[in-house]
Amino acid sequence: MSSIKADIAIVGGGLIGSALALWLAKNTDYSIVLLERNSLMVRPPERNQRVVALGALATGLLDDIGVLAKLDSECSHPYRRMFVWDENSDGELAFDAGAVDHPY
Repeated sequence: MSSIKADIAIVGGGLIGSALALWLAKNTDYSIVLLERNSLMVRPPERNQRVVALGALATGLLDDIGVLAKLDSECSHPYRRMFVWDENSDGELAFDAGAVDHPY
């Protein structure tokens, strides 16, 4: 088994782990290792109905690390309002940009 030395180990290469690794690489001198047990994520051949709603701080982070501008414009859109519910429970969320004085 080989040994890797790093200042910071990030476990999980999903949205948050990957964004954190990119931010640290861009803004610090730390050596970073990103650990992910799953195989490399690739774009699925067909779109699905999964949605990720990101607020201003998250999109600001993605912009800072150079990812926001690279998102596929066919799949990524700013939103003003969104209502999300779960068909198997009474759970629901409502997002309204105007409620927090943001344009989207």
